[in-house]
Amino acid sequence: MSSFLNHLDRLGLIKAPAPLTALPTLAAQLGLRSLTLKRDDLLPALGGGTKVRKLDLSLAQPHLRDAPRWTSAGAIGSGHLVALIAAGRALERPIDAHIFWEPVSSGVTDSLAYIASYATRIIPHRGRIGMALTAPGLMVGRGRGALPPGGSSPAGIAGVAMGALEIAAQIDAGSLARPDHVVVPLGSGGAAAGLRIGFALAGLRPTIHAFSAVEPMFASRGRLERLCKATIRWLADRDVWVPSLPPLSIRVEQVGGGYAIPTAAGQAARETLAAQTAGQVEPVALEDVYSAKAMAGLIDGQAGRRTRLGGHVLFWVTPRRMAPLPSLDGWQYRLPRWLVRRLDTRPDYQGMTRRRALTVGVLGLAGGLVAARTLGYPDWPGWTGTHLAPWEAHVLRAAGEVLTPGVPPAALDALPAAVDRYLVGLPPAAVREVHLLLACIEHSTLLQLDARFTALDLPARTQYLDRFSRTTQGMTAWRGLRDLCCMGVYQQPITWPALGYDGPTIGDAVRPDTYGDLFSRALPPGWQPG
Repeated sequence: MSSFLNHLDRLGLIKAPAPLTALPTLAAQLGLRSLTLKRDDLLPALGGGTKVRKLDLSLAQPHLRDAPRWTSAGAIGSGHLVALIAAGRALERPIDAHIFWEPVSSGVTDSLAYIASYATRIIPHRGRIGMALTAPGLMVGRGRGALPPGGSSPAGIAGVAMGALEIAAQIDAGSLARPDHVVVPLGSGGAAAGLRIGFALAGLRPTIHAFSAVEPMFASRGRLERLCKATIRWLADRDVWVPSLPPLSIRVEQVGGGYAIPTAAGQAARETLAAQTAGQVEPVALEDVYSAKAMAGLIDGQAGRRTRLGGHVLFWVTPRRMAPLPSLDGWQYRLPRWLVRRLDTRPDYQGMTRRRALTVGVLGLAGGLVAARTLGYPDWPGWTGTHLAPWEAHVLRAAGEVLTPGVPPAALDALPAAVDRYLVGLPPAAVREVHLLLACIEHSTLLQLDARFTALDLPARTQYLDRFSRTTQGMTAWRGLRDLCCMGVYQQPITWPALGYDGPTIGDAVRPDTYGDLFSRALPPGWQPG
């Protein structure tokens, strides 16, 4: 079966199939015909874990194999970064590690100590969203030497697919019953996508149950399908054709308080599995962030809280071995002070959960935007606008100076009042769109600049609106703003000479035939109506 992918470039980190561990006692308790663990934690290279499968293929691709250094991102306890740094140490390749905060739970501090000790450079971020805004290329692994978070590139996903082909070989060898269901954690999505593709190549069609450890907005079916399609295209370019994929079930009931926040159900599942394998040479140690939540989903589901599974179930153990990682004395000194203080003051996940922090952050941001929209603007003497607030008048005046160059300052000063009069005749929905447009122009600069639009000087405003108009979404907003400014400025007589307009014709004066003039200039010489 593995011959499907044997011709792909690899580092050779996977030299033998990951072993299987049967759990007949737990299977009987859960009402299953069998329950088997696929022990990727026992893979020998780089400390083990499914991340090794991803790196085995992805680091062998030319854009990474030939890169002088590697860059990737993850939480402070990221198993992906641990495996990547281990690979970098083995292959003498420097690693730039972008890290963001996650609540401290089992194994997180151990991983962070390793990352801080052996990454060549550490770039800290206060959260995933902030990292996505300041370094968006990291989220998709864009650039030479860059891997996406979790290592879930098409090549990495193909590496996980080889694990599913291992299962097919173990079935053929009689080591495992053909699974009806496969349970796997869902984070970046690479494991679930790779298993679907691998089982399709093997001719097996178990239902993949991906238990999300991230908030539903980050665990959509559409995102996982896009990963599958990108990998299928990547494989097709290498003469590997993937048949129809097995069914997928995305489960979100075990997320709890949010990403990296342990749950009581997950901790109970971790203890259950540790007890079930306690007598073995290599007992199973799940971690709280991903695998414990997936096992909790299986156990709770079989207890009747969710849809029960039947038949033969395969659980994929994705984390590295929980053996302590090496670290250097004083690794904390490589971290920023805010992160060290947070580690000292928040040793566990109690108190403010990620979901609460997100809620507080959104409310705080909303309050900050309201304050930014209404405070700190100079007075507009005598402003009596019906629809527009004084801050919106300042936005229109500042935009008009860019979009209607050369008009007298008095026309710019009168622009907001002219637009306000125009809004009186519009329906409420249209007026709301104008408010939203002005807010967007004023505050979208905060994503790129340190000041709102009206606080920029004229060259900076001109440059910003030019860049803004070149984006797909920005073009529509730019046109709306331009039309409002032109309407407000050019209805004023003092601007008419600049347009070559003499004003409206009054009484019996001869009206110029401007359209006829234009029409005649467009006809061939000597043309006569027939």
